[in-house]
Amino acid sequence: MISARFTANNKATHDLLREAHRLLTEEHRIEVLMVDADYSDDFGRMTMAYLNRLSEANGIMLAVCTSDYAEKTASQYSSHAELKFALDEGIEVLPLKVTEEYPPKPPYGKDHLYDKDGEARTLVKLTMPKSKVYLDCVGKDAAYIAQEIAGVLTNRRWRWLRTRLALDHRRPRDVGAPSCQVPWGQWSLGRLQSKAQDISRLRRIVKTMPC
Repeated sequence: MISARFTANNKATHDLLREAHRLLTEEHRIEVLMVDADYSDDFGRMTMAYLNRLSEANGIMLAVCTSDYAEKTASQYSSHAELKFALDEGIEVLPLKVTEEYPPKPPYGKDHLYDKDGEARTLVKLTMPKSKVYLDCVGKDAAYIAQEIAGVLTNRRWRWLRTRLALDHRRPRDVGAPSCQVPWGQWSLGRLQSKAQDISRLRRIVKTMPC
């Protein structure tokens, strides 16, 4: 799921990520969730639905790190709320560095209406420590960004699938699976090694897991 701060100042970045999102879904065939800010009446409902899918599918949050990303606002569905949800639910966060100023430094202070003590900056530090790897998107076009995101997501999904398949024959019911509707008994390491058509089918399944 793409998490971003939708403001007039960030419109160019939003348009860039919207195009990258289109390329991910249409060309790379990877389902990445992104709320359309143009539909304000459905914004909150869509955000809640996408966050729920992200959590249940063991997905990854793509945080578009403008300088004011995660600022605390009056909205219940802000980037601050999304990032806090990721922290609370243990969802992996992949920062997308889109400006030279990184990590984000959301404003706060005594004159800020909603954040007097710097809660937003603390949240950023918790979810994006100095050791966290980010994706450098500064000065890059939508095609490059989509390609890099696709590579990260595909590699992550294959790692997840290999781990689950290794555990399949021992305790399949103990493993939480993403919502890809794959019956555990249908796949085995032996079949993966012996039948090329299974590998091809798994590639298609991996690409349809939502993020």
